[in-house]
Amino acid sequence: MDLVPLGIAGLDALLGGGLVAGTMALVEGAPGTGKTTLGLQFIHHGVVARGESGLILTFEEVPQQLYRDALNFGWDLRRLVQDGKLSVIFVTAEVLQRYLSDPEEMWQRLARGAMPRRVLIDSVTHFQQLTADEVRLREILNLFLSGMRRQGLTALLLKEMEQRNGGGIPFEEYAVDAVMRLTYVLEGEAGARQRYLEILKTRGQEHVPGRHSFKFGPEGLRLFPHPRPRPIEPPRVERRAFLGIAGFDQLLGAGVPAPTQVMLVGDTGVGKTLSSLLFTYEGLQCGDCCAFVGCDEVPAMTRRTLAHFGMPTAAHERLGRLRFVDAYAREGTEEALAVSDPANLDEFLNVEDNVLAALQAQDGPGGCAAEWKRFCVDGISTIVATSTYQQAIDFVAAHLHNLRARQVFSLDTYTSGALEPRLMANITQRYDLVIGLRFAEIHGVPIRLGAIEKYRFGKVAREEQIFSVDPRMGIVFHKAALQG
Repeated sequence: MDLVPLGIAGLDALLGGGLVAGTMALVEGAPGTGKTTLGLQFIHHGVVARGESGLILTFEEVPQQLYRDALNFGWDLRRLVQDGKLSVIFVTAEVLQRYLSDPEEMWQRLARGAMPRRVLIDSVTHFQQLTADEVRLREILNLFLSGMRRQGLTALLLKEMEQRNGGGIPFEEYAVDAVMRLTYVLEGEAGARQRYLEILKTRGQEHVPGRHSFKFGPEGLRLFPHPRPRPIEPPRVERRAFLGIAGFDQLLGAGVPAPTQVMLVGDTGVGKTLSSLLFTYEGLQCGDCCAFVGCDEVPAMTRRTLAHFGMPTAAHERLGRLRFVDAYAREGTEEALAVSDPANLDEFLNVEDNVLAALQAQDGPGGCAAEWKRFCVDGISTIVATSTYQQAIDFVAAHLHNLRARQVFSLDTYTSGALEPRLMANITQRYDLVIGLRFAEIHGVPIRLGAIEKYRFGKVAREEQIFSVDPRMGIVFHKAALQG
């Protein structure tokens, strides 16, 4: 099957590599959803990356406006026109009406020489200026499409979508081979808007269904497909591992089955981040490959904390055995691995899936030869706090499923009180091991307490232990607490 890549990260993956050559694809959405940018990216990629000539036929924007908008993403369309690789033509409705009397001649005249391989029509909504008769509109669209099909073109046709409120399906969706819908919806408790793309139809090829979020980046659109669920299989080898947090390792005896998914919940400043760093460093000391995702501070601060407590990591990073992921600094990060918008849960899952895949690609670039992997997300409650209840549940379920399917030993930290109780209770039941840390007072003296609140794989003492944070040794548990 001859596929035409769109050149949009994530979208080609949903289509199995691109659109089938010769496809007439409708891209519909309300104003401001990103239709024109998607179309320009499709054309620019074809010309620059694949050497395929392009044609942009616009009924609403003059070429100068398109050139200006494209430059925001580094696409110099004017230069491509000057080099004879692209044609940008502004056509009025009256001129189009005359062209439609002979569709084949129309495309020959529009091409102005060599026939293009990719075409962008912006937009078919303007066909309504030709007639108010829907039957005639269908005839016009079919004439337009048949002319392009006979020339073997691959085209994106943009369409303004009005709110239908459950109304009928637009006739354009029946006439084309593929339909993609862009939306820009208000969601979450913070009232933020999120862009989504959904493939509604593809003729002659498979596609991944569902709404997938996307964003505008420096190089155009980037889409975040939902990671496909992997089957969960029993571990090939039985193995037990330690958390690296002495007091809890002592309670757990011979360690926990690896992989285990650990949830650590605690008050602000009680020692959650230090615990997660001890967990990660324990893995490095045992020869595991590890990834650490920081949602509440940049990796530079995390590295300083590790060094302060005598846990240097530079050598592990050079060997590819430790990867830091910045899920805090957003667009200003200096890290190679980052989540530019931590509130976008789809982006987070995509970055996470790519990091886990890299850790497990032992023979590939950046792969890790160690058999066992650890993955830590410090401050996961921060990124789900602004999501809806169902979004948060779906995210945590997908996150844990991916870790279990890849047989990764993991630890996630949550801040006490950051999530509403019903949501926290639902999330808690999904983990294998739950540890709680909190501040308390005894006779007016502030202390730290820690306890194992849930353990799926056996019985363990649940009594709270007193611990402290030593500036040199890290977390220290006190015998008095172990003795009750």
